[in-house]
Amino acid sequence: MKKKSSPVLTHVEIICLAIRAIDMDIGDWVKKFEGLPEDYVAEHLEIATADLKAKREALRSLYLMETGYEYN
Repeated sequence: MKKKSSPVLTHVEIICLAIRAIDMDIGDWVKKFEGLPEDYVAEHLEIATADLKAKREALRSLYLMETGYEYN
């Protein structure tokens, strides 16, 4: 009889890894803006990270659907 194998990665683990990667990318953008004037940073950082934040929210929604819990 063949033994049922378990997956190396689950959907939830993949989602978590993707969220962490996006958080790191956002952190990289924050570092790029360090030392610049606050008014410049406030406007341009939001523009630079808007797509990443949208993707992160979509992944957080998937995490909630898969687990029933908010991603923390």
